[in-house]
Amino acid sequence: IQDCKIIIMPMAEAEVIDAIVKPAEIHGYKLGEGLLDLILRDVKQEKNCLPLLQFALTELWQHRDTQHHQLTVDQYREIGGLTGALNLHAEKLFRELTESQQNWVQRICLQLVHTGRETKDTRRQQPKQYLLDLTENLQERQYGIDVVLQKLIEQRLLVIDEEKGEARIDLAHEALMEGWSRFAEWRQENRELRQLCERINEELNDWLEHSQSDNFLMSGGRLTQIARRWKELKPNLTIQAHEFYQLSYLKEQANSSFQANVETFKEWLQELQEQLSTRLKILDRKSVEVDEKTNLNAAYESQARQLQMDIQTFQNKVEHFEERMQASYIAAIWIAERQDILIELMVQAAINYHPEIIGQEGAPSSSASLQKLYQEMDKYLIWLIDSLRNGSRLDEQLDIGFPFPTTAYTKAFEAIQQNLQLEEISSPAAYELQRYLKFLITYFRYYG
Repeated sequence: IQDCKIIIMPMAEAEVIDAIVKPAEIHGYKLGEGLLDLILRDVKQEKNCLPLLQFALTELWQHRDTQHHQLTVDQYREIGGLTGALNLHAEKLFRELTESQQNWVQRICLQLVHTGRETKDTRRQQPKQYLLDLTENLQERQYGIDVVLQKLIEQRLLVIDEEKGEARIDLAHEALMEGWSRFAEWRQENRELRQLCERINEELNDWLEHSQSDNFLMSGGRLTQIARRWKELKPNLTIQAHEFYQLSYLKEQANSSFQANVETFKEWLQELQEQLSTRLKILDRKSVEVDEKTNLNAAYESQARQLQMDIQTFQNKVEHFEERMQASYIAAIWIAERQDILIELMVQAAINYHPEIIGQEGAPSSSASLQKLYQEMDKYLIWLIDSLRNGSRLDEQLDIGFPFPTTAYTKAFEAIQQNLQLEEISSPAAYELQRYLKFLITYFRYYG
């Protein structure tokens, strides 16, 4: 390290002046009056200014006065000064590319920016392989991403470095984000979407750090938000991020209940309500613009406000349904924790009412019938647990055969109803459980 490492200190003003003036003098050119002072003023305003200075001087040389062998203030201002030169340079390269390559320039540049929420955007390095993994298409990698990367690096807009044997890409200068006007515009578009992409990548890295454990897959409201916007998100994510999303989605589907639907409905309703509020504000403004349209605008406004009220009413119902879903889930857990005890209770109640269903004690068929009765009670208790957990409708048909008299099933569930310890379960959960028990008891009585 001591033999190879060279520390280069920032240039003093005299050195900056030499860097500006002497290359021009070598070629027989002079700086016009006021130009050096103007450049030095711009340089002082920019931290780590040398890349910008290089761009500016290169562009200034292209615009030099060959007749009088001069570089002038007018020429410097024509190229836009220190940051304007960078914009011209980047734009020239961009316009020379195909439409497909231009799209890749945008995608690559945005991948090299961390989108700030309450702070300004900052540049960030990315592994070259990460950028290549934005597509599975080998042709796109070779003739799209790779070609674009090479051109951007050759033109000093990007730099490539190596870290622990891995090629990494970075913006040549943070000033590129503001100095290149097109890049600045890109950064203002779809900011929320890019922040969501960054959140997915954070979750992905967390999952990888925890040995790809299912416990660290995405879930809940975040996954619902991502699923709704997946078509927009997908092009901005790597193949690995696609797989991570798919695994998360499949797991969520496997464990899904009506709860996820409730959350989705609430989000949709909230968005619709916001759109309506915006629409009402527009109507409020337009209603005073043209007298002859007053009645029409008033009608539209009245309809919109009524719809807004309807949405609020439905939203309240959704929230109420959500509370019931939570109570129902608690009831399901309560039963699952006492499943063995409740099955014994159900079997005994059925036998007490229909002793003949297991035959005479000691007979060959007695043990088989008893085992079958246990299986039947277990089957319906599992149905009850699943129905409570998933919020199944009470009018859903069971479509299960009855090898024993239906009154045996009635008595079994009446035993649960009669022995329900209300102090062990919350009132809302007990209410939901009672609803299902009443349904089952009525159902078996009807078929009996």
